[in-house]
This record gives sequence, C-alpha cells and structure tokens, in this order.
Amino acid sequence: MIESKPSGYSEGPIPPWVKPQAYDLDAKPRGSQVSLQVLLEECQENIEENTYYFRWVARVLNVSGAQELLKKKITYEPAREKVVMHTQRVFRENKWENRLENPIRTKNNPSNGEETLTFILKDIRSGDVYEWSYSTIKTHVFFTERYGKFYCFESDKPVDKSYIRIIVDPRRPLKVKELHTEVPRIKEELPNGATAYSWEKKNTISISDPDWTKGHESIQVSEYASWSEVVKKKLPLYSLPPQFDPSEEMRKLIDQWNGLPNELDRATAAVRFVQAQIAYLSMDGELFGQKPADPNETLQKRWGCCRDKALLLHGFFKYMNIDSWCVFVNTSGFEHREMILPTPYEFGHVMVKAKIGGKDYWIETTDSFEGGSLKETTITSKQWGLILDVNTQSITPIPQVKLERLSVKSITTFEFISPLEVKLWIDTDFYDQAADRMRNAVSKMDLWDYTSARIEWFKNKYGKIEREERARVKDDGKENIMSLTESYKISLDKQWLGKPFRYFPSLIENLARDLDLTSESSIDFPLWVRESVNVINPYQKMSVDGYYKIENANFTYSSDSFKSTKVVNKYCWSFELRHHKDTVESSEKAQYNSDVEKIFANRPVIKIQRQDQGSRFFHYLFKGIKSLFIGLWRLFFAPKKP
Repeated sequence: MIESKPSGYSEGPIPPWVKPQAYDLDAKPRGSQVSLQVLLEECQENIEENTYYFRWVARVLNVSGAQELLKKKITYEPAREKVVMHTQRVFRENKWENRLENPIRTKNNPSNGEETLTFILKDIRSGDVYEWSYSTIKTHVFFTERYGKFYCFESDKPVDKSYIRIIVDPRRPLKVKELHTEVPRIKEELPNGATAYSWEKKNTISISDPDWTKGHESIQVSEYASWSEVVKKKLPLYSLPPQFDPSEEMRKLIDQWNGLPNELDRATAAVRFVQAQIAYLSMDGELFGQKPADPNETLQKRWGCCRDKALLLHGFFKYMNIDSWCVFVNTSGFEHREMILPTPYEFGHVMVKAKIGGKDYWIETTDSFEGGSLKETTITSKQWGLILDVNTQSITPIPQVKLERLSVKSITTFEFISPLEVKLWIDTDFYDQAADRMRNAVSKMDLWDYTSARIEWFKNKYGKIEREERARVKDDGKENIMSLTESYKISLDKQWLGKPFRYFPSLIENLARDLDLTSESSIDFPLWVRESVNVINPYQKMSVDGYYKIENANFTYSSDSFKSTKVVNKYCWSFELRHHKDTVESSEKAQYNSDVEKIFANRPVIKIQRQDQGSRFFHYLFKGIKSLFIGLWRLFFAPKKP
C-alpha cells in the first residue's frame, strides 16, 4: 500500500542542541571509495529529548553512485516514533540546491506497523555532493524508560569522517564503553547543565573490507547497573502468569509425552512438537512485541515468533516437571564477557535452557527440521545468553559445539566409459545439524532444483554434464541422517586429454569458505567433512601426487591420493576438514582465510597421460574383439526365452 501523505512524518529545523560537523568538500577519494565518496557520517543523540539526529554527505563518483542515490529510505514505526526531515540538498557548480520533496510511504510489515519513507531523487550526476539529515523521536514510554545503545564507526562504505555525540543529564547513571577502538572520548559540559560525550574518527573502512579483522569499532552506552537489574525488568514478561491454566489440548499433549519411557525422550517430543508444529511468524503483540503471547494462544493458532515458541516450550516443561528458563541470546559474537555492558537491547533472539537428567540443554525452538534426540542437537553462532531467572547475576557463555561424529560424508566415483565420457555417482550422508539443514533445503525446493547448482559447478569445472537419473533422498529422522544419491554423465572437453586431471573437492570448497566477514560470529556452523573420490579409468595412464595437511587453532585439513591395490585402473583421493570450534575470533579471520586458500592451492592431482597411437590401436582392437565374442555368444549359446 502506497500513500503520498505519511503520518508520523514532518519537516523542520535541525534541533538547537545539534553540533553540526564540518567536512572537506575538496577531499580526494581513496582507492576503496569506488561509486560514492562518503565525506561525513554523523550521529548525535539527545537522551533527555529521546531524539536521534543523523546526517550523511557523499560525493557521486560515477553512474553507479548516482543509481545508489536515486532512492533514499528511512524505515521507522509510527506507533513508537516519528521522523522529522531537516535537509536534502545537492552541491553543484559551487552552490547548494534544495531537493527536499515529500516522501512516499510504504507499509512494510503489518505485524509491527513498520513503514518505509522513500525519497525519489531527481537529476543526480557524477561530481554532485548530496547531503541529507533527519531526526527520529521516540514517542512511547516503554522505549524511553532506560537507555542503552551501540554506535558503530564502520558502515557498508568507507567514510572520510565519522562522528558520534551523546547528550545526557549527568545525574543519570549512564555507563560508556569503547570497543575495539582507540578513538578518544571527548567530554563537554553544556550551558544547560547537560553533559556531552563525543568521538571522531577519520578514514574508516567498510565492514566488507579485507582488512576489517579486529571487530566493530564501536561505542556502547547503558543505564543498567547490573545484569540482575535487566532480568528484573524482563522476567515478568517471560514468566507464566500465576493464574495460567493449560488448555485441554496442552494437557492432552503433556499426558501423551509423559507416557514415554524416560525424561529425555519426553523432553525431546515436546521440543520437536514446538519446532515442527508451531510455524515461525513474527508479529508485534503486546508492548510492541516485547511480551510473548500466552502459550495457550500460541498453541491454538499454531504460529509464533522465537519469544512465543520459547514461552510455549517453557510452559510445556513446567507441567512436565522439567526445570527450564527462557534465555535472551546475543548473536553478534562478543568474544569476551567484559565487552558487554548490562542492557536488554542487544539481544535479538530468545531460546530455552532446560535441565534434564542433571544435564543442561540449550534448545533452539525455531529450528523446524531438527531430527534425532536432544543429545545430538547443536547450537551455533549464539555467543552469550542471559538466563531469565531470579538468581542470574551475569550473562552466560553458550557452550561451543563439540562435533562427536562427521557432519558430512561423501563418496564420489568417476568411471570413464570412453576417453572423454565419464559416469559420475555421488553418495552423500548428512549428519546432525547438516542433516537438519539438508532437510530444510529439500522442504523448500524440488531435488531437481537443489542439484542444479551441483550441475553448474561440475559444468564449469569439466564440461558438459547431464543427469543420468533423478536424485534420491532418504531421511532417517530418528538417527538424524539424510542421505542423497546422485548420478550424472560428463562429456569432458578435449582439453583434458594428456593434461593433469585436478579434482575439485566440491563440498569442502563450498563449505570451508562459509565465513561472514561482516560479522564477529564467523563460521556459519562447524564442519567435519570427509570426502572420498574414486576414478576408474582404463583408457589413459594415470599417476598421483601425494599428501598435504594444514593444522591450526581453527581447523585441520588433510588430503591424499593413491592408486588402489584392489581394483585395476582405480585411483583414489581423500579429503577431510574438521573445525575445532564454532567461531573464529575476529583477530584470526585474515589467517583463517589465508589457510582456506592454501587448501585449494594444494589440491592433489591425478595426471591423465595421453596414450600413444599404437596403444590406442590395440586397446580399441581388443575392445572390438571382446564385443564380437559377446555378440556371438548371445546369438548361438545364450538361453532362449520360451
């Protein structure tokens, strides 16, 4: 739905407490500034007035930069804040031109009332300098009672000058902490008695820059004195009300699960129900989504967000006499507990901790395709948890994943049926979390589409490829193993004749690079992959080269190649990659990437040597004679069908 007169939006002057920052219009772009040269990114916030001011100035370097500026957007929620636009102008031919126009309002998400204001810019050219500034003002008391926030110097583009300023009443118990930065804090006493803190950094890099390896240079502020104070504020929202009465359906499910032989089986059944039978959907409910829905309501409507599903499972466990707690989870990857000031605002997720048989289990209720028992369940990329319990005094590190068995095992066989034609079989077993992900993937797309990416990969490496038959999948949910069988036919390009045949370990190549440099939580999920490759080739002479190994704090990788002693003309490769932990610390990211690239630079090679013409002549002569004798046998001696 699009409207031309947005509510919650107005135009007005820059607030008087703002200290506008100067920038250099004559600054030359750095090599990393390609489409836009961001001259200034300025954030100023007046905590007493609940107002956040933002200003951004950039020079257009080429047509790509102009295209990026055609639409400028502000996303906000009118029910809890309003937007005041101050400036929108362009500097061209040594003068400023006003470009302030009415935005178009788009209602994004009816669940939380989120809307986007889109400003369509006209006549933006290379060389123009574009500036805009606006303020957002919080209007709901729930979000103004206590203050807490992160400010980050880096953004998606390099910035010539980044500036952060906070104004606060000195009587407020505000704590301030710098993270990953040596930028000095400037303190200023204002005439009205308020205190201002400011930071200025020149020539920041973008979060996608290869040199960005030490984590976000950022500022954290919070008014909470302790984690127990945060729990005290949030625990009432995540506790079952004293008058809570389980619905008839809830009681029937609990009675059914209580019939299982042991506590772990009963807990697993409840978890799998919440994961698989309660669909995930995020909708703002009471207190703008800060309070989860009543468990009976979530069960009845069969959907909910992480908050709703966590409280529902907590409700099931309560009436199954299993101790459990809702847990706020920080997923941004803080590596050290002391980095985080107490605040409820930096937790973007809710899960459940339960004590079953004297052992702690961390349970992700939104993973809809988990299989196996809870003892095989793994949690990754969740660094710190705040357990909502009256006895909680600090955040708790969520245990890292310990791989007890392989994540993926793959056996690939190339059988040459002619010098340039190859039959290819791939049998892959996915275990535990890898099985969960595979189960999720095949629930959303046909296997034909799923294997299309594999076909493209082999096509780029070897030549023409086509399916021999449709891929097949087998799901053992109890043991949590997914098995995938594929078969293809490859027509090699002639370039392969007489040249080394280098096998590319497809699984490891795709998975080992699964590192998100824009996040401090680094590995998508830990791997233990074993990939075996067999090549059967009676048409060319072959030789192999040998063993290679990398071992460091993050992973161990090894590869080997050898000739089979049991099967004639069969040559084998083996690859194994095992992560030692489920995250890579930000300081180790550059080394991690370097080591991963070494894997691919040192792939083992099977050399396929062109045979001389005489050898080929006798090979095909023998093959022809063999076919002739088989045909004669079938004609004169094979049993005839009645």
